Amino acid sequence: MKKIDELKAGVAVVILNEKKQVLLQKRSDVGLWGIPSGHIEIGETVSEAAIREVKEETNLDIRIKKLIGVYSDPDSQVFAYPNGKVVHFITTCFLAEIMGVNYDVILLSR
Repeated sequence: MKKIDELKAGVAVVILNEKKQVLLQKRSDVGLWGIPSGHIEIGETVSEAAIREVKEETNLDIRIKKLIGVYSDPDSQVFAYPNGKVVHFITTCFLAEIMGVNYDVILLSR
């Protein structure tokens, strides 16, 4: 295992549309596809952080439906960033739905 530089509390959000398709986005930092995610800021609850991260990354307003789980296993929750920093996340994962307007998912085959 790589030397871990930092431990952070994080959130991740699974967003399903009416067809049960999962919203994925391509991360700008490491170029991988994944669900919206990020870290919790000081003073935030985990649900507030999840809602904020989705808004920042997708400009969508969501409603949290339920807690999926909390994940901390270093085998899946340690990430190396392009700047060389290695971070171990304790990640709270939620299931959410888009509020308001019905958004069509655009599928890309890249």
